[in-house]
Amino acid sequence: MDRNKLISIGKLSKLTGASVRSLRYYEKLGILIPVHISPDSRYRYYSLGQIQAVKIIMLCIELDIPLSELAMANDPKAFRAFLGQGRKAAKQKMKAIEYGMILMESVEKQLKSTDLKRVLDD
Repeated sequence: MDRNKLISIGKLSKLTGASVRSLRYYEKLGILIPVHISPDSRYRYYSLGQIQAVKIIMLCIELDIPLSELAMANDPKAFRAFLGQGRKAAKQKMKAIEYGMILMESVEKQLKSTDLKRVLDD
């Protein structure tokens, strides 16, 4: 293993926006395992390819998909099924956001033509 091609947990944190604490938690869950842990310092090192894994984990969090579901998707077939479920969850969240935007626009239009108390009482 060429350690020059590995990145530290701190660097992975900076590249992904995930905190070091979160990255350690993902390791504890078994969904982000360092490719190397120094036996002397116990420093964790990751491959550049794991940046994408962290982004998928963060997307799961954003979509309210339990990380336990990701942990269970540890083989290619299960992972494909997991991604399909994630896509479905994303579409549902997008619909909810679109509905919320329509509702806010409707209230804004009503506010232009009437007072706030009357809009909220209707």
